[in-house]
Amino acid sequence: MQVFRAILSEGNVIFGEYRDLLKRDFPRNLIEDRFVSLVPTQLARLLASPSAVAHLRSAVAVFVGGGPLDSSIALAARQAKLPVAPTYGTTETAGMVTLLSPEHFLSGRDGAGSALPGNDLDFDEGVLRIRSSSLCLGYHDRDFGNGSWFQTADLGFWDEHGSLRIEGRMDRLINTGGVKVDPAKIERVILDTGMVEKCFVTGVPDSDWGRRLVAFCEPASTNQEDINHALRNQLSGPSLPKLLVAVDRLPLDEMGKPDPRAISIALDGAC
Repeated sequence: MQVFRAILSEGNVIFGEYRDLLKRDFPRNLIEDRFVSLVPTQLARLLASPSAVAHLRSAVAVFVGGGPLDSSIALAARQAKLPVAPTYGTTETAGMVTLLSPEHFLSGRDGAGSALPGNDLDFDEGVLRIRSSSLCLGYHDRDFGNGSWFQTADLGFWDEHGSLRIEGRMDRLINTGGVKVDPAKIERVILDTGMVEKCFVTGVPDSDWGRRLVAFCEPASTNQEDINHALRNQLSGPSLPKLLVAVDRLPLDEMGKPDPRAISIALDGAC
């Protein structure tokens, strides 16, 4: 998709490893006056490197998609004065359909911005749907006619600035004890305690609950008893994590997706 966009816009595209930006001798001319594309996890790791931050400052904009931008990462990016541009898009729409400009991001606005030309977005009972001129023709078992609406699995809303806010996914819902729980909402409650820097909630197989809620928190020095005490005042029943695990790094891969092997290792270490 990147190649086709470059051809159609009479531009060009360079593929590389985001880790290359960590190198002091990285040839900065490769990203000067260009757009860089990252996911939140990659941006978070680059923010820890002064060399990478210096390289990213030379870009026109740093597109960040693939998931909502955590408030702590956004704050660090603003403090580093990076031209971050949060986006939202799907594979079915050939990439981004909304964009928050670097100017608005640096001024303190959140979310993934407003709809780009050629795209219409609205919500059906809180679930985002999209009508786009770049929408794919369909799946192997379903055609998308001209002007069709594509329903995503994302839950969200428009904020007071008209910026798209994604607050969870239908396919992330965890059925625990016969109740469907949104892990994104639990993550926000944990982060709002101010006791952790990062958090990831998932469900693991359990003979009694079906899926047992586990909350992984950074850093490893996190006081688990204090967090559990704070959560009992805000969460109850199925929504209260059955286990809280403090880790050096969340069990996610470089794309910010759950890493089953890392989850297993972290759970073994907590037992």
